[in-house]
Amino acid sequence: MAAARIHRTLCAGSRDGAEIDSARDTWDARAIMEEDLRPLVTVHKLDLTGREVIAYQGRLVERSIRRVVVDARWQHAAHDYGYARFEPGDHFIEYYYCDRWYTVFEIRAAAGKVLKGWYCNITYPARVENHDIRSVDLALDLWVYPDRRTLVLDEAEFAALPLDPAQRRAAISALAELQTLAAAGALPPA
Repeated sequence: MAAARIHRTLCAGSRDGAEIDSARDTWDARAIMEEDLRPLVTVHKLDLTGREVIAYQGRLVERSIRRVVVDARWQHAAHDYGYARFEPGDHFIEYYYCDRWYTVFEIRAAAGKVLKGWYCNITYPARVENHDIRSVDLALDLWVYPDRRTLVLDEAEFAALPLDPAQRRAAISALAELQTLAAAGALPPA
């Protein structure tokens, strides 16, 4: 059984359009493997002007025409945001969509893999080039607790952005879609 999970994790991807069954399969495989052989990718979070705010690396889990899934770890000092506390080593499975105006991060505690929640960024659709993912952050965020309660974040920052009416509507529509998915327990979307 363990060998099948490793094979599915390492072989899934855009070549045959297959997707791994879940991020949990990846964690099971990681516990068995001594060395993570998945390719490294670099995530570039950009502001609306295109300036890089942060860049970090993670491991490629899945890549298809529509989305890229990255396995990353919180590499900063512990920080309590009020709605959640992120600690060194917390496990982020990050879903970047090339055709949607958001990203979804499933966040689990480093110790015990307990689900902390989902952090959803309202963004332009992701740009994926070779081993780089670029995501333009539109400030508006949604935190989803494990019990499906939600908290909209950074509304004032979003309101201050110089977006045209079509961009603003797309971002608000993305937030509404995420809220619907959260209420249905359907995060992250396929």
